Amino acid sequence: MGLFGFNSWERHHRRAAIGYDLRRNYWGRGIATEALAAILSFGFTRMDLNRVEAETIADNHASVRRLQRLGFQREGLRRAYTVEEDGTFHDSAIYGLLASDYRRLRPAHTVRSPDRRE
Repeated sequence: MGLFGFNSWERHHRRAAIGYDLRRNYWGRGIATEALAAILSFGFTRMDLNRVEAETIADNHASVRRLQRLGFQREGLRRAYTVEEDGTFHDSAIYGLLASDYRRLRPAHTVRSPDRRE
């Protein structure tokens, strides 16, 4: 179906980036939003993250809307960051979601952070 998960986990800084890619024939079914919501819940409650970052092609309107619906805020733009096979360049938009925003938007999903034993 696709790939969803965390990458670039910085445990000390309590942040991670999410990545996702869903096969085209599964688009428009809410699968990506549901999977990302579950990943975010796990990240903020079980991994004790303070920040989650995401990047998407800036003109990928469906992905941008999905991130915004999940509470992410646009934080920046990398111009001409990715290139297609035909040589077309795309800007990359950077989004971030903080634990405080996540708790405010989804109070029912919050769980106490696990004991921080390292």
